[in-house]
Amino acid sequence: MRVYDKPLAKEVPYTPGKGWRVPVGVTRARNEFKYHDFEMVPHVVLGGATRYGKSNFINSMITSLVHSEPSTVNFYLIDLKGGVELCDYENIKQTISIAYEPYEALYTLQMAYDKMRDIQRELKRLGKKNVQQACIKERYFVVIDEVGELNAAEAVTKEEKRLKLECQTIMSQIARLGAGLGFWLVVATQYPVGDVIPRQVKQNADEKLCFRVQSGVASRVVLDAEGAEALPMIKGRAIYQTDFKHHLLHHKLSTILFNLT
Repeated sequence: MRVYDKPLAKEVPYTPGKGWRVPVGVTRARNEFKYHDFEMVPHVVLGGATRYGKSNFINSMITSLVHSEPSTVNFYLIDLKGGVELCDYENIKQTISIAYEPYEALYTLQMAYDKMRDIQRELKRLGKKNVQQACIKERYFVVIDEVGELNAAEAVTKEEKRLKLECQTIMSQIARLGAGLGFWLVVATQYPVGDVIPRQVKQNADEKLCFRVQSGVASRVVLDAEGAEALPMIKGRAIYQTDFKHHLLHHKLSTILFNLT
């Protein structure tokens, strides 16, 4: 049993990461800052009710990566909230493609997949197993904010269902093949129910970050365990699951600099 004499902070100053390590938040134990290293764990699943911190994490992650690796980081961004979250990055040089609607998402995902296969063919030509062995420095992030909008079960027409199934198929292929090819998935949803997160994506994402959700069922969808529904109603409070360990932490950042080039 651990007894703490100080509560978790309710606001954390922005702390830049280093390289492919991005800040996640501060834990209660010794106010330790946790980082996520994409080079070690390439795919991340985010969950949580609206306004509790998912988009804040995505913004801090992108900011950290652009400041740390401006010449080697590349983004395929899919913002299915109508563009209100990721539109700030539309014109930065690191953004290869950005989508605001499901049909645009398919185009962006297909672009990412085609580039991933190009790298796969290059590795085969070089006789290398992954981008690290080949000394390829570029990394590609496929960021999807509100993956629930690509849930084929909610499609109204056959054409819409076909489109969303194609998106899910490409997401699953990137999740299975992308790690060694320098393609990393960040998938977020505020509706963690059923199969809203494609199973292949979830199974290949060894680390999850879940903010407060409405029910134990929603918590299990993201974390495979209950707990996130019992988080206090404090913006930024989250459970960070790594290697089957849970870390209670706070992520809400007080300052994020968007001076991106």
